[in-house]
Amino acid sequence: MPKVDIDQIELTARSVGIDSKKIEALIHDLAQSIQEEKERQEGVSREKKQHIVIANTEGLSEDIIKALPEIPIVVVQCPENSDHNEVLGNIHRASYNFNADIGKKKNSKKNPVKKVFEAILNVTRKHFKEVGVTVNSKEPVILIATDNLIPTEIINDTVQQ
Repeated sequence: MPKVDIDQIELTARSVGIDSKKIEALIHDLAQSIQEEKERQEGVSREKKQHIVIANTEGLSEDIIKALPEIPIVVVQCPENSDHNEVLGNIHRASYNFNADIGKKKNSKKNPVKKVFEAILNVTRKHFKEVGVTVNSKEPVILIATDNLIPTEIINDTVQQ
C-alpha cells in the first residue's frame, strides 16, 4: 500500500467537506498511531544469530562436545561446483591478495592478516569475491551438538526422552 502524507489526507478531507474538528482528531490519531508503530519497530530486534547444528556426535568425546560452543566458527559460501577442500586455499589466496594490495587506505600494509580467522574478519569482500568465496558471517557462529533424536514428551517446558 502506498504511503500518504498526513498533509495530503488533511487537504483531501477539507475538500470533501469534513468538519475541521474531525480532521484535527483524525490527524492526531494518525500521528499517534505512527508514533506507536515507530516505537514498536524500534523494540523489535532485527539482528539474527546463526547457529550450526551437528546432527551426529557419535565418536566425539565429551570434552570435544563441551568445547564446541567455544570454538570460533564462521560460515562461508563457495560455488556449488567447487571442491570443499579448496575453501581454505581460497581463503589463503584472498589473504595473500589483501596483504599485497596497495590501496588508498593501505590497511593491508599496516595490519597484514596472519591467521585464517583474522582473514575472515579483516579481508575485504572484493578479495574474497576474486577467489569465489563469500563470507556469510563475520561474527562467530554458535555450534550446537545433538544426539539427532526428537524427544517424545514435553513436561513443564522441558523435553523428556
